[in-house]
Amino acid sequence: MNFKDTLPGVFLCVAMFACGHARANMLVYPMAAEINSSHEEATSLFVYSKSDHVQYIRTRIMRIEHPGMPQEKEVPAGNDIETGLVVSPEKFALSPGTKKTIRVISTQAPEREEAWRVYFEAVPELEDDPQAGGKQNSSVSVNLVWGVLLRVSPSDPRPALVTNGHHLLNTGNTRLSLIRAGNCDTTCHWQNIDKSIYPGGSADIPA
Repeated sequence: MNFKDTLPGVFLCVAMFACGHARANMLVYPMAAEINSSHEEATSLFVYSKSDHVQYIRTRIMRIEHPGMPQEKEVPAGNDIETGLVVSPEKFALSPGTKKTIRVISTQAPEREEAWRVYFEAVPELEDDPQAGGKQNSSVSVNLVWGVLLRVSPSDPRPALVTNGHHLLNTGNTRLSLIRAGNCDTTCHWQNIDKSIYPGGSADIPA
């Protein structure tokens, strides 16, 4: 069995949810990012205003458990040092036509690669913003919510992949992107897999 794998890379992932007629009153870039713990502890995201009004933006951090597997789910995580990921600022006012730089900081290098999602959503006002003045923005209810995929890799990545003839298992500590698998005798019969396997995850070998 032959296989080809690639080390961690970045791909695009954005989640947008809306009720009614949605308007993109802000844009977030990039919509996917990676913190490589071997040489960096943070990355930057940029929020651009596309509205004629001041918007109040709140962030939420979700840890992705069992990424890339059928049992994948998102679990709420606090915005603090003990959680392992900090977003700064956690909430902010976004003036019309402006750009806000957001820092996402990894407070501890994980033993195995982790996947997170950072959500940006508009709210009627910020609880601790005296300028809000209790005013409600009626357009908030139709704004999009942006979900940025964030990967945090270990400081010492060790890729490893084993097979039992039916499955491929990632026994290393970093994500692998499997392109194809081949059943070889005198010649090879290749079949595409095109799947990322996170540490501890597996993929079926095509029959």
